[in-house]
Amino acid sequence: MIKNAGNLIQESTSEDKPVVYIPYIYDASADSWESLADLDYAANYFEVVTDSYDGETLTRASADELASVDYALVRVNSPEHNDGYDEETGEYLPVSLQYGEYTVTNEAAKEAFANGVTESALETPYGTQYVTEEEDRSYYGQTVTVTNTQDLETILYAAENCEHVIVCIDCTNPMVVSEFEDQVDVILLNFNIVSSTSCSANNQDLVDDAIYNIVTGKAEPSGLLPFQIPADMETVEEQAPDVSRDVECHVDSEGNTYDFTFGLNWSGVISDERTETYGVAALGNEA
Repeated sequence: MIKNAGNLIQESTSEDKPVVYIPYIYDASADSWESLADLDYAANYFEVVTDSYDGETLTRASADELASVDYALVRVNSPEHNDGYDEETGEYLPVSLQYGEYTVTNEAAKEAFANGVTESALETPYGTQYVTEEEDRSYYGQTVTVTNTQDLETILYAAENCEHVIVCIDCTNPMVVSEFEDQVDVILLNFNIVSSTSCSANNQDLVDDAIYNIVTGKAEPSGLLPFQIPADMETVEEQAPDVSRDVECHVDSEGNTYDFTFGLNWSGVISDERTETYGVAALGNEA
């Protein structure tokens, strides 16, 4: 847990089910809308309010329906970016860690990969000769959008229509949260990603149990950030590829800095033997 404004998540022994809005998110690979949560299973913990989808049209829960919910629980994925190269056009592309459209305007990106080197074999009467050529791999000025950009609109819809919002991100990489952080109450990061091809539904239930027990105050969060969460894409472009933990970290509306080893529990910022051991300057960045 990296944000918990107003101690929305706290220890609770109540057996009452809160009324919770769990919205659908867009799955670009299937061109359809779905819920990352098993809504039937979520009903073991919550009185669920959700959207409706008929296979073609998504209808969001209305403002009137959402006025009485205790909070929204928005389950999304971390930004699903490209691999940095467009095989069709032969262009190099930025890897975006934000949900919204990203255009590279930072001068650091212009120079970082401007002089890549390629090597090709040339057959000559004297045998094979290898020729090296410089290749401009800079992606300065390029614009990209992650495939799950719609997740941002889903979060903002919940923030606009619900008094309290909990965002739970299924994480496979760092992300920029400044696009929505100040409009939500709680941010949880889930690293227990269940693959439908390798894990059973029971495994997914175990992951959901862990998330819902934290949300409802039955279990205390104890995890720490295994990476830095950048303030924006500018600092991502400016970081040195051979120096660890050198980005400017996001500072949230509660004044907390999302740096390596940061995490919250019911009492606030976690400070224990783990943070004492690992919350030190990175090698090569001691100054």
